[in-house]
Amino acid sequence: MLTSQKFESLSMGSTFKAIRKEEVENFQIPLPPLPEQRRIAEILSAVDRKLELERRRKEKLERMKKGLMNELLTGRKRMKVEE
Repeated sequence: MLTSQKFESLSMGSTFKAIRKEEVENFQIPLPPLPEQRRIAEILSAVDRKLELERRRKEKLERMKKGLMNELLTGRKRMKVEE
């Protein structure tokens, strides 16, 4: 039985659905084997590291853009415009 269907079958009441504490305590949630959990954790950690590196790179590029825009707008730096 799907989890949402299981909870629905456990809930009582017509206006306010409720599940008793005992039913939740006895509810078993299937987990993947420990080696698979570890592999999932490794993959998620690698993704987190990559996201952090990309966030830092983006911040650096934004600082560079801000600096270059300031140089251009103040006239300290000129660009040749080709026609």
